[in-house]
Amino acid sequence: MKPLPDFRRNPLPLMLAIILALVCLNLSAEPVRPEGVPKDAFWLGGPDDGVFVVLKRSDGPGSTSYHGAVYHPYGAIWYQGPFVLNPPGGRPVDMANQGQFAGWDGTQILLEDGRSLVAKRGKPRRSGSR
Repeated sequence: MKPLPDFRRNPLPLMLAIILALVCLNLSAEPVRPEGVPKDAFWLGGPDDGVFVVLKRSDGPGSTSYHGAVYHPYGAIWYQGPFVLNPPGGRPVDMANQGQFAGWDGTQILLEDGRSLVAKRGKPRRSGSR
């Protein structure tokens, strides 16, 4: 059995491994949930930016029509209303798989497979004030 490396002589590899582990653990860290954001909202983003999202299928299983809300990280509603799957048709979004959601660009929820849920007819709120 080989002896373990002596990190006292060269601590750089150990320090890099620790930093990498800490960064990986914190990549999708959800911030503290602000008051007013529903408990069923999930965090969509990383440690420095993102939104809270509540999303439900509108017309039951198999539907590609959705309704939900997007909240600023500090709790204000950014958008609330219907979402439509783009491109239309295809398989419905699996609501239990939060890992499929890639981001929010201000007008649509982006999915990892290239599709998106486009905000329609709702009340977009562009207020950046806290």
